Amino acid sequence: MTAFQAKILWGSLLVLSLGLGVFAAFTNEKNQQNKPSPKPETLLPENAVFYATWDGGDAHKQAYEKTAMHEALHQSGLSTAISNLLTYISAAIPGNSKESVDFLRSTFEKVSRKGVSLAVSLGENPQQKMTPYGIFVMHEAADQSNALKAIIGQYLGGEIAMVPQRVSGRKVTKLVPRGDSPPPFQMAFWNEGKHLVFVLGVNAITQTIAVADGKTTNVTTNPRFKKLRINRTNFEVDSLGWFDFKTLRKTFGKMPIPGFADSDSKPITIGALIKLIGFHTMDVYEFRSGYDGKACVSKSNLNMQGSRSGIFAVTGEPISLRDLPPLPPDTPSFGASSMNWSAYYDNLMKLVDGVVQLAPENERKKIRQQIENLPQVLGFDPKRDFFDALGNVSCFYVDPYQGFMGTGFGMAIQVRDPIKLRRSIGQMTEKLERFVAQMQQQRQQRGLGGLPDSMLNVSRKQKYNREMFVFEIMGGFLSPTLVVDNEWMIVGMTPQTAEAFLLRVDGKLDRWKPTAAHRESFGKLPKKFVSISVTDPRQTYRMLMQFGSFALPIVRMGMQFSGEMPPETAKLFSFADFPPSELVTKPLFPNVIVATSDETGFHWHSRSSMPAIPLLNSGGGSVAAVPVLIALLLPAVQQARAAARRAALKNNMTQLGIAMHSHHEAFNRLPQGTFPNKKLKPEKRLSWMYAVLPFIDQMNLYRQFDKKKAWDDKVNQKFAKTVIPAFLNPQLEDDSKTAYGKSHYVGMAGFGKDAASLTAKDAAKKNWKYRGVFGYDRKTRFRDITDGSSNTIGIIEVKKKIGPWAAGGNSTIRAATKKPYINGPDGFGGPNKGGVHVMLMDGSVIFLSGKISAKNFKRLCGMADGEILDGSDF
Repeated sequence: MTAFQAKILWGSLLVLSLGLGVFAAFTNEKNQQNKPSPKPETLLPENAVFYATWDGGDAHKQAYEKTAMHEALHQSGLSTAISNLLTYISAAIPGNSKESVDFLRSTFEKVSRKGVSLAVSLGENPQQKMTPYGIFVMHEAADQSNALKAIIGQYLGGEIAMVPQRVSGRKVTKLVPRGDSPPPFQMAFWNEGKHLVFVLGVNAITQTIAVADGKTTNVTTNPRFKKLRINRTNFEVDSLGWFDFKTLRKTFGKMPIPGFADSDSKPITIGALIKLIGFHTMDVYEFRSGYDGKACVSKSNLNMQGSRSGIFAVTGEPISLRDLPPLPPDTPSFGASSMNWSAYYDNLMKLVDGVVQLAPENERKKIRQQIENLPQVLGFDPKRDFFDALGNVSCFYVDPYQGFMGTGFGMAIQVRDPIKLRRSIGQMTEKLERFVAQMQQQRQQRGLGGLPDSMLNVSRKQKYNREMFVFEIMGGFLSPTLVVDNEWMIVGMTPQTAEAFLLRVDGKLDRWKPTAAHRESFGKLPKKFVSISVTDPRQTYRMLMQFGSFALPIVRMGMQFSGEMPPETAKLFSFADFPPSELVTKPLFPNVIVATSDETGFHWHSRSSMPAIPLLNSGGGSVAAVPVLIALLLPAVQQARAAARRAALKNNMTQLGIAMHSHHEAFNRLPQGTFPNKKLKPEKRLSWMYAVLPFIDQMNLYRQFDKKKAWDDKVNQKFAKTVIPAFLNPQLEDDSKTAYGKSHYVGMAGFGKDAASLTAKDAAKKNWKYRGVFGYDRKTRFRDITDGSSNTIGIIEVKKKIGPWAAGGNSTIRAATKKPYINGPDGFGGPNKGGVHVMLMDGSVIFLSGKISAKNFKRLCGMADGEILDGSDF
């Protein structure tokens, strides 16, 4: 074979190989597109340490429509009103586009109907090398991917770049944080059949696709999945999952905790700390939930192996409803548990001793000595004379007739030895009384007067042949009260809570009895348990809707006050859209959760009508309810504050605009980008902001500077540290570290790297039409702004590369150089991610959308480009 013939042969083989490769790739992609959509669980790894899935409403429509939750939420119209409210709030947030609001709403609806699945894995071989990653699958949500790209581009375009890639026939969108070095993990999303998949972690794309393609086993082969999905239950399951403590413990148990060592200077490992707490016996937590008639039900297990220690060794003997203390007849919430208080104290001391091992050697003896002296300090042995005297039943409850804003709850603990317990509490109280008296005496000796009443006042009251100990705090605003009966020790947040308990013990007040709704739930749950929680959701939703009747109008008013909300948005929502509270609460019934314990671990069983807030007081609130009430009002407060800050921002930019106009009237030109000084480089000169000080009521500061010196010269440093409110954005909390007064606004130099350094003559020579109002030596007059003052940016807010207001250069004037121009590398932008505030040269301040085209933004940067703005996106 000749050399020429060999070249022809090898060339033909090469072309054929390339053709076959292209064909194979094309065929692979077509196969990916045409093959049936996989089940969501087949996309998740078998070795998931965390796995959870929810089937969505469509899969269990008939079962869900029978529940009390469906009647309360959907048939009443409450869910529609809430959906409208969320749409209203989203639409009212500055910078949010209609597309983003529609995306959020459609995503919420898609998840509600079709469900989601997620998993976390440590990688294929975590014992050799960990490559942790997580997978989130939105079922049948592939049609959301384009909208997701648009939202990421709008809100995160300045921080994250979207890089399209083809991986195993899939169109993968890789999310790469903008920065100097790539992160050690991957973020990406793509469509897997009808599903939308999002991944995050080390080599997450390859590992997830390996599972999807069957190269790595999926979660359906996990015995735990088969057990939870296939094993029968007495209810229709719509969600399930697990958390694998055992695998995590094996993987991380031998890792040392930095900075901690035992008495022999050996590093303390994570496993040793876990064993100290008692978590080393935990195997896996599993759960299943679904529907059973009118009830939403769930069963979960914390599987354990070996003998229990630490916090798991304090559980007492099982109890029943008969063992509960006398509770208020209309209590909306209570919870009881069985606890071995003696074992609790023993394990607490073991835990403390284990923690002492982590302390420096010279501190260990001191701490142990303090523990040994505890009986002397208290006046009694805490274990023998207090914890051993307690029984195993403990109960928290709400008394709806007592207290206000969360002060009507109490705790009752069963008593085994009342005489010993009263003596111990009496001795402890005497010690406390003596301590307060000594503090009073010391203050008087120093001439400081007596101890303020707001600190602490201890008193004893005799009620119904029992001694009550009242601890008044904050002048009596809080008065926790403790009393020991023959069977119960009661601690009430008010004296009335404790007194009412005694009256129920004596039979002088009614006590709680299970209603028919309670009995129906109790009848389907274990009769013996180690803990029980009962909460009435009717109280929760009645109170929340009452609160909403005046809170939501305030929210709406705050949003309207912002000035950023279009008038038509305000019409989207009214509290009249909400149904009467009776319509919502009528189908509801008490929620009950009981826990049992055996040699295999702990097991929880629940039946509920709708989620509720525990310890919710019908008298107007509770410790748990107060944060919820605040959270409800928080949007109104935040909107009002945000509106005020936006108004202040606009006012500041308007002030600067007026100052620039005033400077033009005084000198027949706008201020130069840097104060004239040919001996200094632009970065060392005083800025244009210094030049406008006289026009914002800062003439005295203006006169203090030495104009011939650099802005940071020793002579000027003191004055450059002055904070000027007009130069700051009240909305922005930047992390720039500088001892000098900062500016959150810069003058617009135009477009291009050299824009600030070009003079008018330089620009004419280079035919540079996108020059801005400000340049280092640029003397601009209004007649030079041939594009029109309403079409030219003068000042723009920044959130990156923030510097001193007194400094010339990039700190106070800046040009657009790289895309994206808004919320991008040039630093233009603010806390409102949807865009940026700019002051146009006519003095008006507008919010410029981040979706503006690059051409239009360039035209706004230039003052004499002669190009007409396209109004489609401006």
